Amino acid sequence: MEVFSLISFSNSYNKIDEIDELVSAAVIASLLEVSALKPGNVHPNRNIPSTRFEHFLCANVVVYNSLKEIALGGSIGTNILQAVNKTKKWQHGGNINFGILLLFAPILAAAGKMIKEKKEVSNMEELKRLIKEIVDGTTYEDSVKIYQAIKIVQPGGLGSVEDLDVNNEDSIRKIIDDKIDLKYIFNQASSWDNIAREWVTNYEISFKIGLPFFSSCYEKNKDLFKCITLTFLKILSEYPDTLIIRKTNKQIALEISKKAKEILEIKDPLKQNKEIFDFDDYLHGFNGKYNPGTTADLVANTIFLAIINGLHF
Repeated sequence: MEVFSLISFSNSYNKIDEIDELVSAAVIASLLEVSALKPGNVHPNRNIPSTRFEHFLCANVVVYNSLKEIALGGSIGTNILQAVNKTKKWQHGGNINFGILLLFAPILAAAGKMIKEKKEVSNMEELKRLIKEIVDGTTYEDSVKIYQAIKIVQPGGLGSVEDLDVNNEDSIRKIIDDKIDLKYIFNQASSWDNIAREWVTNYEISFKIGLPFFSSCYEKNKDLFKCITLTFLKILSEYPDTLIIRKTNKQIALEISKKAKEILEIKDPLKQNKEIFDFDDYLHGFNGKYNPGTTADLVANTIFLAIINGLHF
């Protein structure tokens, strides 16, 4: 059994015991993630032609009410669709937060249930158990709403589930007729999408790689943004980014992961920092094709879990 200790900040930890605090933690996590340098992604010093840093700031705030409804036990599908529509209404930077919404939703639902039952949300084993329960309990109605959301955001390099192509109008009818739930759909997509993979492995990357590495990093140096950057590189080094794979091919994604691993192994902080900036320049030189966007979403999820687990900075 895995045991997660509380992260110590200023010799104390932040206890979440209200729904509003839980939702605030989700928003804070997404804001911290986009504010840190993550090579190949948008950050305060790097925009891309169609998407700017301020688009992320806006998108991460306007979904608050939708996230709260999920935490209160509302429909995951309905509220993700609502969040997507809110995001589109308030900014024009495109698909900003869909991956994060998908990752956060089961965690919000599980942690929200723990709060209502007066349980400690920092109990990671209980949280994991309830996340699985939430994922297993999704319905075909959730699937329909998520398909509608996907058609709105049109994620880059979108793959397709066999017989359930989002661009095929008959897919929703099949989902309804066969009562196909979200877990089934994400299980089919898990081989080519790491966000779907998290859903069907009970957040293996976030719990086994992201959270322990991030926690250890912060305990050692208390540099929050540096630890976010290094956690990004850690996840990328072990899990080739599936957005890059879909936009290019697996070999390119593997080469990018190899470079991330090499940077992590550099002991000299100044040299490592230079390599991180050079890596960012390199990845941004391919017109968005070398964007490790899925990895960035996994980092946001890691930060969210860390805050739930007691992160106090």
